[in-house]
Amino acid sequence: MIHSLFLINSSGDIFLEKHWKSVVSRSVCDYFFEAQERATEAENVPPVIPTPHHYLLSVYRHKIFFVAVIQTEVPPLFVIEFLHRVVDTFQYYYSGISVLMQHTGPFAQ
Repeated sequence: MIHSLFLINSSGDIFLEKHWKSVVSRSVCDYFFEAQERATEAENVPPVIPTPHHYLLSVYRHKIFFVAVIQTEVPPLFVIEFLHRVVDTFQYYYSGISVLMQHTGPFAQ
């Protein structure tokens, strides 16, 4: 299913990548960057980008692109829904940490 996941910020920097089945070169994201340049706004980047050997499926939330790389055809809505769930999990986790830090903080007495 998903071979790699790349997190790309709004300035185009890949700041996190995770590989499961095999390591996919960062150069596969060049196809995503080309689509991003053609889009008038970040929200207008196509969610499915076919490349010669992969498919790139992406979602854009909180000014971050979550780009999944797959090598075989799978239902794209399944992968896109999964990416949204990943974002929801990150949001839930980090909002809990920020609340905890507000109440305890590293220097709480």
